[in-house]
Amino acid sequence: MPELADERRQVVDALIEASGREDAQSVLKVGSRVLGEVEANQHIWRAAAGPAHDVYTGVLFDALEARTLTPRS
Repeated sequence: MPELADERRQVVDALIEASGREDAQSVLKVGSRVLGEVEANQHIWRAAAGPAHDVYTGVLFDALEARTLTPRS
């Protein structure tokens, strides 16, 4: 949905800003166990990415059988 590109950019930029704040843990309402992810959020535009079916595993992705899907015209 390319028409949402501007909104996605705004959300990611807001996440980057919030993640860089001194009070990020409180602002994002996260526990100390995910502070590494909060730090990583600050570099999200440079982070490696890939299709969800290549990155994630589990029952849902197994059932999806993504390799059998064809692109929408």
